[in-house]
Amino acid sequence: MDNVLDFQAYFLYEYESYEMEYNSSLEQVNVSYEDLMNLFQYEGNFIPKEFDRNLKVTLALFYIFISIGAIVGNICVLAVILFTPKLRTVTNTFIVSLATSDTLIASWNVPLQLAYYFRNAWTLGPGMCKATSYVQGTSVMASILTLTAISLERYSWKSQMISGLTP
Repeated sequence: MDNVLDFQAYFLYEYESYEMEYNSSLEQVNVSYEDLMNLFQYEGNFIPKEFDRNLKVTLALFYIFISIGAIVGNICVLAVILFTPKLRTVTNTFIVSLATSDTLIASWNVPLQLAYYFRNAWTLGPGMCKATSYVQGTSVMASILTLTAISLERYSWKSQMISGLTP
């Protein structure tokens, strides 16, 4: 914590136009809200400056390529596991969950994020904003928990194999 405060104090000291009050009893740097907004050139919103056309085209190509690849790849994984009875194992059940959440991210959130980058504003309304945030958060959490479950299941299986027990 002291390193952060020292860095802030040094940063503000270098820009002498900003007044700084150092409160040694609380060990923190006190800067007014107005000074911070001037320091970071706040203009009333947190929307970044609009990207130039070349960057937009590059982002669009990368997003489209990655999104289509993710959707096709995950659908192939789902089809192989779901239509092959021999592959219906515990680990593959987790992989189906992971592929489903990845497909949802690639088909829902990636195109909407690309639209946001092109328009530089959210134009789909507050309901869609909340739905998109919910889908993204839920899908990411499902991926994290699925990877954790796969790790625990593999650890359990390997522990049993090492101890000489059958899985």
